[in-house]
Amino acid sequence: SFFVHRDGSITDLQFVRRSGNFAFDLEAQGVIEEAGRRRLFGALPDGWAADILFVRFYFSGQRQ
Repeated sequence: SFFVHRDGSITDLQFVRRSGNFAFDLEAQGVIEEAGRRRLFGALPDGWAADILFVRFYFSGQRQ
């Protein structure tokens, strides 16, 4: 989970539950951190009342 701020930056990235594979978890964390640095989540819309958006997501390395 993490917070997206009005400018598209992220903070407070943390795992709700780890996969058990340290390398996989580290890579997943790096992807989210890099997306935040590049502001790839985008700024929050002008109509968004709060200054932050809480995001909780589940990522699976399983191929579908």
